[in-house]
Amino acid sequence: MEKKILIVDDSKLARNKVKNILLELGYNEFYEAENGQEAINMFLKHSPYFMTLDIEMPILDGIEVVKELVQVSDSLNVIWVSSIDNKHRTLQAQKLCPSSIVKKPVSLEKLTNAIKLLKR
Repeated sequence: MEKKILIVDDSKLARNKVKNILLELGYNEFYEAENGQEAINMFLKHSPYFMTLDIEMPILDGIEVVKELVQVSDSLNVIWVSSIDNKHRTLQAQKLCPSSIVKKPVSLEKLTNAIKLLKR
């Protein structure tokens, strides 16, 4: 597929896991960011179809990233990825940008289901 994907996570291992699953699903154009500020820069530069976004990250967390990006983009497709069980944080993320939350470890099934729910 020719759609650009931005994978945002402070863990290289987690980014690789997501990338490998997306490769299995036929995606082949990826950009990666390991913190929130890099995510904003990459999003503005490449305008990805969607991004997988970790909620908890250094510099700017995923919620802060989306707060910035909703001001400049009306085509924001986010799949939240998180290992936290903090209901307040996940509810905050959902209110800001309604979309799927995929719990780590990410799997083919979880990510496939989340992609099906993205805005077109």
